[in-house]
Amino acid sequence: MGTSLPARASSDLLLPAPQPPLTHLGATLLRHVVVTGLRYTLYHLGLPLPDKAPIRIHELRLYLDGEALDRLLASAAGGPALAGALSEPGGVAATGERAPRGAVFFHRQRLRWARRRRLPGSRPPAPRSAESLEARLRRHLVEHLPALNDAFLDETLTALDRRRRRRRGADLQPCLGPAAGAWMRGHDAPLTGLGPPDAFRRSWAESPVAVDRPATPLGADGGRGRFREVYRQTLDHLRPHLGMISDSALGRGVTGHRDDIFFLPFELLGDLTREDKPQWLDGAVLSNRAEYFGLVHGADEATLATWQASPLNPLL
Repeated sequence: MGTSLPARASSDLLLPAPQPPLTHLGATLLRHVVVTGLRYTLYHLGLPLPDKAPIRIHELRLYLDGEALDRLLASAAGGPALAGALSEPGGVAATGERAPRGAVFFHRQRLRWARRRRLPGSRPPAPRSAESLEARLRRHLVEHLPALNDAFLDETLTALDRRRRRRRGADLQPCLGPAAGAWMRGHDAPLTGLGPPDAFRRSWAESPVAVDRPATPLGADGGRGRFREVYRQTLDHLRPHLGMISDSALGRGVTGHRDDIFFLPFELLGDLTREDKPQWLDGAVLSNRAEYFGLVHGADEATLATWQASPLNPLL
């Protein structure tokens, strides 16, 4: 998945570097959710929607394309301010830069309550036909999208506000999401919200990690960090569905390994429900495995440690 990376590509809003590479299912599922969240945010703020998603996947990591966002939003009222929040959340608002009016105030108030929203429960699917298993997975994802969309909007509005406060002279420290902040302070935290942004790997609730807590932990700030925590919880809820689709495909001889599902794009999961094996599948899985594990096995121990701690990466 080797699109070239634009000069102003950034992952700072949602998943600040360093991040581990994603599997091909992980990268394309994240792209689907981020595109949905971005369109939701632009629509509710009265801004133009993109014909082509301003998103790039490079070395199996996802980035927002700052140049494409600038072009999309340059002429819209409040657009440049929002483009800055999306691509450079750690920056400073330009003098005279104005945020979209009206809708911003309304959604800031609404999101204070939305942060308390609980995700739909995890409901492992009953054994059924392969087609119904895939449909059940997609329905379950759709049920999680309202919370994911609001988390994306919340991240964006908080970044917008932080850029404005910096312009007024505030010295803002990096921050963390609610679960990450609570964990770093030694409090009980929902560990399903912490972990790699890929269903191929388990959350910290299922696979605890050894990460040192700092003497002076970072605090929280509005909606920053919510998206990656809500998304990780969503992945935990989707894992049983992915497992049953994989088991079905393996049992019918469509795939050769249980984890082959993670080396196919999310959009092609339906091909695993076919009775006849697609001729291209083995070659695609082999190639995608080589790309993913080439990145993973090429990392040294220090890099692997930073990837493991990535759910605690500070947010600007």
